[in-house]
Amino acid sequence: MTSPAQPRDWDELEHRVVTWDALPDPVLCPSCGSPVRIEYVQQGALASAGINCTGCSSAVRLCRLPLKTEARPSPTAPVPGARLLLVVEDTFDIQARGVLVVPDVDLGEKGQLEVRVALRRPEGNVLQSVALAQIPLGSFRSKPQHVLCFRTLSKQDLPRGTEVWLLGEVESN
Repeated sequence: MTSPAQPRDWDELEHRVVTWDALPDPVLCPSCGSPVRIEYVQQGALASAGINCTGCSSAVRLCRLPLKTEARPSPTAPVPGARLLLVVEDTFDIQARGVLVVPDVDLGEKGQLEVRVALRRPEGNVLQSVALAQIPLGSFRSKPQHVLCFRTLSKQDLPRGTEVWLLGEVESN
């Protein structure tokens, strides 16, 4: 088996990193021939790579990567008209508050609202619940995101992989 060819330029190198194509070992800088360091970073559902030439101080690129996953069909709503909000990656039990799920979601301009949701757990059963959606105080993002807090559920009710589907906003009296 032959080793993959060295990239001809930085655009080809970046493309091969982003598409997870095979690279030679070591990867050499297309500009100066020095070794290139590629650092992959994954946080939850986001992945990125830093490409840095050890010889060219200006030759650094950062790029977002699609995660390498098996192609899966889009999930079907457990309730007609429901919209998929998130798939639970982690949970945090906060005493006297409830269970927070990660990741956070965009639910518009309101800082706080109660939402009705359907939860499809990894084993396939579906339960409905109400969640408090809040933008955390001191959120420094340009477009703040809501965190979902479930007051009546436990961490065991929300295992990793649970799909959270929006059914609608709870009507206030």
